[in-house]
Amino acid sequence: MRADDDLGYEPPTKDQVADALLVLGDDQHRRLFYQGLQNPLWVEPLDKIGAFNEVPAPFQDAQGYLRSKGWSEGEYLVRMAEYVPSKVTPILVRMAKTEDAFARRMIVAAAARLDGENAAKLSKLVGKYLTGDRSRRVPPQEIARIIEALMADGKSGHALKLASCAFGPREATDAVGAGYGRNRVTTGLEDYAYGETVAAVSIAMAPLGLKWLGELRRWLQRYQVLARSLEVADGDDANGVESDLSYAWRPSIPAHEQNHEFDEVGNGLVDAIRDASTRALTDGLPATDVIGPLMSSRQPLLRRIGIHTITVAIALGLGDAQTLAADVLTDEQYLEANYRHEYAEFARRALPLATPEVLTTWTRSVLEGPTATDEEIRGWLAWRYQGAEVPQDAVDERRRTWQMRILSAIGTGIPATAAERLADLQAEFGAWENAGFPRYVSSGSGETAPAEMDEIASWSIPGVVEFLRSWSEPTESAFPSPSYVGVTFAFVEDVKSRPVEYAEAAGLFAETDSRYIASLFNALQTVADSGIVFPWAPVVRLGASLAEVQPVVAIDGTAASRTDLASLHRALLSMIQGGLSAGGETKPVIGVDAWPDVVRIVSALASDSDPTAEHEVEYGGANMDPLTLSMNTVRPSALRTAARLARFSSGKDERGTSVPEVNGAILDVLDRRLGSDLDSSLTVAAVFGEALSSLAWSNPGWTRDRLSRLFDGDPDYASVVLSTVLAAYSPSLFLLDLLRPWLPQWLERLATDQPVKVGYQHDRSATESLGDHLVLLAARGEIESDDPLLVSYFARADVASRSSVLGRLGWLLLHDKAPNRFLARACAIWDWRAKAVDGDQTESAELSGFYWWVRCGQFEPSWWMPRLIVASRVPGFDGRGMIGEQIAEAAKDDPRAAFDVLAGLLASGEGDFARYDLIENTPAVLAAALDLDDPDLTERAEALLNELGRAGHLTMLQRVNELRRRG
Repeated sequence: MRADDDLGYEPPTKDQVADALLVLGDDQHRRLFYQGLQNPLWVEPLDKIGAFNEVPAPFQDAQGYLRSKGWSEGEYLVRMAEYVPSKVTPILVRMAKTEDAFARRMIVAAAARLDGENAAKLSKLVGKYLTGDRSRRVPPQEIARIIEALMADGKSGHALKLASCAFGPREATDAVGAGYGRNRVTTGLEDYAYGETVAAVSIAMAPLGLKWLGELRRWLQRYQVLARSLEVADGDDANGVESDLSYAWRPSIPAHEQNHEFDEVGNGLVDAIRDASTRALTDGLPATDVIGPLMSSRQPLLRRIGIHTITVAIALGLGDAQTLAADVLTDEQYLEANYRHEYAEFARRALPLATPEVLTTWTRSVLEGPTATDEEIRGWLAWRYQGAEVPQDAVDERRRTWQMRILSAIGTGIPATAAERLADLQAEFGAWENAGFPRYVSSGSGETAPAEMDEIASWSIPGVVEFLRSWSEPTESAFPSPSYVGVTFAFVEDVKSRPVEYAEAAGLFAETDSRYIASLFNALQTVADSGIVFPWAPVVRLGASLAEVQPVVAIDGTAASRTDLASLHRALLSMIQGGLSAGGETKPVIGVDAWPDVVRIVSALASDSDPTAEHEVEYGGANMDPLTLSMNTVRPSALRTAARLARFSSGKDERGTSVPEVNGAILDVLDRRLGSDLDSSLTVAAVFGEALSSLAWSNPGWTRDRLSRLFDGDPDYASVVLSTVLAAYSPSLFLLDLLRPWLPQWLERLATDQPVKVGYQHDRSATESLGDHLVLLAARGEIESDDPLLVSYFARADVASRSSVLGRLGWLLLHDKAPNRFLARACAIWDWRAKAVDGDQTESAELSGFYWWVRCGQFEPSWWMPRLIVASRVPGFDGRGMIGEQIAEAAKDDPRAAFDVLAGLLASGEGDFARYDLIENTPAVLAAALDLDDPDLTERAEALLNELGRAGHLTMLQRVNELRRRG
């Protein structure tokens, strides 16, 4: 409820306000008054009597530190901001000049609950907080909410300026920040929150398109100038490309284990530009506009992002991707180490699609490279020879190793000549691992273990345990010195080398530090995943003893923290989940003899406090969906493990074994947490959604008796369960019958403008997922086309979702040949929907995804061409460069219809890149039309030919005539 609507409250009387004056002077009474005040209609009368005129000023404590007093009035305004924004906003504007850090937090928190119209009045003041000395006290998640509200209400200018204050890198001027490297950079947010916050904001800013991408690029370039001591480019005329050595601190533009986590701002900006660029491509922005500015940067880091984005564009099948790819493949500078990892991934996709001319140029560049002269290479190698002349053999070998690095990094998809050279080089040098990284860091690298651990492989397991219990990290020592990370790395490698010995003696580790035990569990899970067999019962027994009685002494001698225990429990549960599924199509590798201990573990950890409600608020929401968060927290992981054992112990799964006592006990564990009344956590809801179909199949009576507990309680909880089920399972009549009683009410929620909680954020929205299930079941014939739920879906769902669902049905047909009965029912569905929206310009946009039906190649042109003509006229239709070839092929049998389709699509296209696929196939359609000897069609074809010629397609006539001569 927003914007001063009828809130269901009574305004205070004069006497009530007068009584309030009696308590507003005393801090304690004032705090109690405002904490208990829930009526938003008090804001205006309290303001009139001056209740909000004074914001506590910061004060110095005995040690000279600035401290803040509480501000009860501000806390009340935060709560009321969303209900009476027009009354709260003027007060916040007056109060915003305060220097008190706590009061500023309240003002920002209140602003985050305003609509965009009112938030805009505070955005400049909030921006000053972010750029001021005390900006680090501003909550980052609130900044994201303000920016999202501004964008939602069309205040993009305010949103962009506030984002610049929050995320724009600037040079640190304080004593701590000044200096070199990352310490020279400061932003409006704490570093730890930078990456997550800029990712969330970037989604909200996506409608700004290229303008937002440009802002992100400028921030990253500025960051590199400050943190990496790069030069500031002198306008657009600056020459030369700098060597930013970004491959060292950011080895991979996509997520990769080689990437370091310590550079929060740099990594956050790289991730934001990468994801925003991909999002822009999928939103239909021209690839040249998205990628061109990245490739023109002087900084290799931005060019690497550009190369990665070209790879994405190729995968998306964008028409102008090949032109961009050819530019990179024929430019020798991208063969150097600065670009190696992204270039290798790019080349594997681009080379198989390149033209012969591009392949010839690329092969020559690699096999004759590097372009440096022998003398230049001698200069590179001079340090090895300490003043002596560098021999020619060393120069030649340097050329061959250069080629080896490039060809090994790419590996597959290279031309035959290059593949032969790679084979010769591998015969000379051997196979090179990790050639795609100029600098590859192995796990544990940079951290050392004590010298005595070099002999760990010869130690007995009791000897290993004794060492782990007794060793401590030196407090003062020269770098590099032995560390706990180095010890753990050596320990894990030893576990992997002799897992049976460690598993049999697992109980000995009960009194070691929790982090060593977690490492033991992680190592054994890796071993199990590789297919190696070891005895599970002792390991699970160790886990059972720790689920209730945890170690109390940490490595540093202090009591183990909650974080340490959570890490241990997550490692334990992850190991067990792997052990219950590592057998694949065979039985779980954790034998029945260990199942009672598994029950003990999940019974204890299913009551764990992780995640707390506060944890879900901080790390969930826009940052992480409930299902993903559930995988990183203890209680949901325990329930996921329980659900898996419930399936195997039921006896219904042929991979399991019927063990009634285990099955009953494990179902009791689930029963204690099932439903919002027992556990309101949305991560738990997501786990039940993920497991629901499996539970209903393996334990049908138990599950069906409890469905109402899942779906009749808290609407958000029910929505998370439903959305997760639909995302986790393929469409089936079994699943639909299970959910059918609750789907109509959920569909009503989806059809409103109110946000709906979803359990798993993936490429399909909750509304689309529901439609996908219904439409596919109808196409299979498992439900009728007049099924009330299907009919209601197309009556209630928004037009964009309906269009996406119909388009996806055609997309599915790209991958597998469908039976004729399926195709006939699909055609009937399409015709039903086309008839339903005929004549309504807005609703007809439902047909805008028809290009997939053409592209899939499973329908006769005689069926799809007249329907394509209709679909191409609806708002939002875009062939996305996918159907030109199909239209050209159809022109052989029906030139007139093919020409009508082509002419209509060309008339609605925007720019040659948007129409590239059509332009490339236009000569075949025009040639077929002119050969038909139909005067009217000939006139129209010649008119289109002339129009294309005037638009710059000067070879079109020549190409048409060549096709006509061939007959």
